Amino acid sequence: MSVRSSDVFDGEPDGHFDELLPGRLRGGITGADAMEDVRHYTFAVMVTVLAFTQLAFLTLGVATMLRMARSSGHSTHPPFADFILHNWLWFYVIALCWIAYGTFSQRVNRSPFLLSVARPIGVALAVAYFLFFGAATFVSY
Repeated sequence: MSVRSSDVFDGEPDGHFDELLPGRLRGGITGADAMEDVRHYTFAVMVTVLAFTQLAFLTLGVATMLRMARSSGHSTHPPFADFILHNWLWFYVIALCWIAYGTFSQRVNRSPFLLSVARPIGVALAVAYFLFFGAATFVSY
């Protein structure tokens, strides 16, 4: 297999691969558009990571609390643990609502669905779940 001189990249695009590019990129991309694409991609990854983090903290926390409640043998539990045992499903609903909000705000990015609002809310929820279930697990029993 030989290489033709036309196959070698000389630094100038020849437009041969334009049909493979998404419609937005076909005519060339400016620096502002490229930065906006990077921001949206970064936020999409952040939504996914925060969603998995929240769901992992919830699942581990709920599983630990339920296991500890069943193995303790007591019919009454501390108030903090009792609240979690009766309302654990609502924590999942809150996490799923944030996932929907974060995904929608990534696509829309207009008030009230702003990226600058969704990021801190997602981080705050992940930290709150970690602290809440950690405190309930290690303090209540």
